[in-house]
Amino acid sequence: MVKDTLPGEFGSRVVPTQEDIVEAMREVIDPELGVNVVDLGMVADILIDDEANVIIDMVPTSPTCPMTDRLEYSAELATEGMVNSLAVNWLWLEVWTPARLTEDGREQLRAFGLNI
Repeated sequence: MVKDTLPGEFGSRVVPTQEDIVEAMREVIDPELGVNVVDLGMVADILIDDEANVIIDMVPTSPTCPMTDRLEYSAELATEGMVNSLAVNWLWLEVWTPARLTEDGREQLRAFGLNI
């Protein structure tokens, strides 16, 4: 059998880069804060293998975050067609603080009236 893919490709798609996944994750909005998970600083790490399987380490904004299932589903939708599989690894022992926010995230929260 002849393999029709080039190195760096999975099937007929190119394996995404970390930057590709970060851009896709900007579409995932935290339903409680109204800001995307990248600008909230929730995305801690992204691991991608040669077959486009992706694991995203994420820090929840609260230790009892009730929206993890919804955020995982939104991440799957945002990366659909880019990845072979996606798993979110929640870093429950890592504490989220406002220091994780990007400047864009701070501006978005200020627009909602929060003093960040």
